[in-house]
Amino acid sequence: PMPDGRLRGWAWPLLVAALGGVLRFWRLGLPHAVVFDETYYVPDSFSILHHGVEWNHAKKVNPLLLHGDASKILVSPAEYVAHPPLGKVVMAGGQWLFGLTPFGWRFSVAVAGTLAVLMTARIARRMTRSTLLGCTAGLLLALDGLAIVMSRTAILDILVMFWVLAAFGLLVIDRDRYRIRLGDGGKPGFRWLRIAAGLCLGCACATKWNGVWYLPAFAGLTLAWDISAWRASGHPRPGAAGLRTGWLIPLWAIVLPAAAYVASWTGWFATSTGYNRNGAALGGHATSTLSAWLAYNKSILGFGLGLRVHQTYQS
Repeated sequence: PMPDGRLRGWAWPLLVAALGGVLRFWRLGLPHAVVFDETYYVPDSFSILHHGVEWNHAKKVNPLLLHGDASKILVSPAEYVAHPPLGKVVMAGGQWLFGLTPFGWRFSVAVAGTLAVLMTARIARRMTRSTLLGCTAGLLLALDGLAIVMSRTAILDILVMFWVLAAFGLLVIDRDRYRIRLGDGGKPGFRWLRIAAGLCLGCACATKWNGVWYLPAFAGLTLAWDISAWRASGHPRPGAAGLRTGWLIPLWAIVLPAAAYVASWTGWFATSTGYNRNGAALGGHATSTLSAWLAYNKSILGFGLGLRVHQTYQS
């Protein structure tokens, strides 16, 4: 059973998350500089905020960003970008609230990093049935150096982690509820939490493509959980029962993530200034907007797989 004390079960994780939030928001505007790949994602998110899609920015853009020279940052439409738009859309929210400042462009990632601490504490509490162990897990993330740095820098990685963690948490809650229903002799019912998890995984992929690896991983994990639940309920053929109730996996692990990914490109579809929007930028063979978009994504995949440039930050 879950530990008693619903109030304590929320109060202590929230306290740990508050500590994580202090470490992530304290002097968030420092350094007053453009850090690492903020030089790409800040002007990209600025462009999405004002034009709905990424535009090319000035070559020496960092001083312009630091001085808030908004009129000089973007020079022409149709920038080729290597990552999907959703992470930059999220970052644009911070700029919309607080302006083109280091605090503004880092605000959204700091929020995601803080919420990740709360989710970790609650998920670990549910998995271990211990508020103490859950808060310990949350505290470890709150104090983790890499998590703090990633939560204070306007780059995509903490947002991928946020969506993957949210999906995992939803699947853990679904696992517990499913086992309870089977143990009580009831019908499994529709798995709405898995639907939500699929959308979160789609958001992870729409932030950065490496989120895609969690689709087969979580699909296999949930299938194993279902088989285990049927075995615990005393079913004579738990494997067959688990496979039979796994019909929802293609929906939440394939269809819905794909739908969320396509939806993240709404700005590209809704405007006329996105890269390869008319199919001309990549050879001019596109016969429709959809085929132009598919060609663009194929080019992004080829770019990512073929990238061999030495990076001095590789440590």
